[in-house]
Amino acid sequence: MKTNSSDSLYHALDLCASNNFERALAIADQSLASVSTGELATLAHRVRGLALSGNGTIR
Repeated sequence: MKTNSSDSLYHALDLCASNNFERALAIADQSLASVSTGELATLAHRVRGLALSGNGTIR
């Protein structure tokens, strides 16, 4: 499970780099629904922040 989750989050980072912020945000939110602490949660929060800032929701 951990590998799949981290792979998904790294894919979400790639999506941010491709300006596909909505999909990246969905992946990050899905990850946060299943894990609330630890390395994966930290990565998910980072992806979420990138996605939100990338689509102009936060600056």
